[in-house]
Amino acid sequence: MSDAVTRFYLDQLPEAQLKNNTLHAPCPFCGGRDGREANLVVFLQPDSFFHGYFRCAEGCAASGFPLHFARLRGTRLAQVPGYDPDREYFGREVDYPVRNLNNELAGFSDKLTAESAARLHGAAITARTLAELRVGHNGRYLVYPYVQPDGNCYAARCVHPERPEDFFWYGDERFFAPEYRVFNAPEIDRCENGTLFVVEGEENLLCLKQLGLPGVAVPAAADLEHLDPRRFEWIGTLFLWVGHNAESAALARVFATRAGFKVRIVRWPENAPKNASLHSLATEQPEAFQQRVFALIREARAFSPFPSPAGEFHTFTERLAQEAGEGWAGLTTGFARLDRALGGLHGLNILGGTPK
Repeated sequence: MSDAVTRFYLDQLPEAQLKNNTLHAPCPFCGGRDGREANLVVFLQPDSFFHGYFRCAEGCAASGFPLHFARLRGTRLAQVPGYDPDREYFGREVDYPVRNLNNELAGFSDKLTAESAARLHGAAITARTLAELRVGHNGRYLVYPYVQPDGNCYAARCVHPERPEDFFWYGDERFFAPEYRVFNAPEIDRCENGTLFVVEGEENLLCLKQLGLPGVAVPAAADLEHLDPRRFEWIGTLFLWVGHNAESAALARVFATRAGFKVRIVRWPENAPKNASLHSLATEQPEAFQQRVFALIREARAFSPFPSPAGEFHTFTERLAQEAGEGWAGLTTGFARLDRALGGLHGLNILGGTPK
């Protein structure tokens, strides 16, 4: 018997065909481009992190999970599995100004050429992905618009294409503040009850978006310190992926400790180059990029600030080996039959405590 999410999509998409845990249907949000019929794909695998995630093949609507699908279609939210009418959403009390950068973004997009976006195209990031996140160029710097949850952009980060450390903020100074530094912020609401990636660096998020994965980015790992976990309160699973260096890893663990059990830190292999990133992986290994990314995602484990049981056991056995000595050999319990059965006294176990 199908689960509630699968039944929801089958009811909403009567022309859909389900095959190999994937639902294919004519896209209800567009009529396609260039006269072609658009195809909507819904991933339906209950034990997957992306169960219920939908995408339009033509990119006419932003991807997301069932609640976002219902809002796009105007469906009553009470019909959506997982809907809670009493939810309160953190950050909705912001009083946004009337003036924004929306009109300027169109001009920046027009200035984005193949030459100015060469670093991004080198990582196989297509013009369509850049257009989806409204990335532009101001004549010298790449422009990453920091669209807020209300759908408008009030500030953008301008980054030199060849020198990522060379950047500046443009727009309303109030939105330069650390609490607003979430690139692609509307994605958080679109992934309610689902899965979301948080990555370090905009270009690394573009690499994930090229694979069709949902996510947001902070400019640098240091910005995780100012990222309030309450923004992700209604996200089911949060994958955290930062650069391969000690500082970023430490900052990721601090954020994960604040955010709780829903976080899964994606760990780089030990033999990965220092400061490896999704962008460098996509640039250096384009053919294997998708396979490597999904392999690392599958290996990610739920974060815990406490040592794992296996780690504690290993530490305990090592300590026993270090403390072992001939002076402890030959101890007996004083009960002859018990000593014969056990071969002597090797240790004491106290119920409710660690071995003594």
